[in-house]
Amino acid sequence: GYDDLMKALDLITVNAAKTWHILHEYGTEVGKKANLLILNAKNDLDALRILGPPLYVIRNGKVIAKTLKHGESEIFYKGKWETITMYQEG
Repeated sequence: GYDDLMKALDLITVNAAKTWHILHEYGTEVGKKANLLILNAKNDLDALRILGPPLYVIRNGKVIAKTLKHGESEIFYKGKWETITMYQEG
């Protein structure tokens, strides 16, 4: 049921941080790393149900990747933005 799905979300977020012993660094509060994904979902359930690519990937409080359109993203690599595709033409 719904509770099991929320436990699955915790499994890949909070519980992963506990396992790696980095829970004290986990979150968006002042002094924490602010590593997170921004998903195109209205709520937790949609995030699990849709499983789409993240709109933004944030590491240490800075955007390092963003989805432009289906199959195409930009990543911040070696000091500049680079467009990449997630599919192979042909």
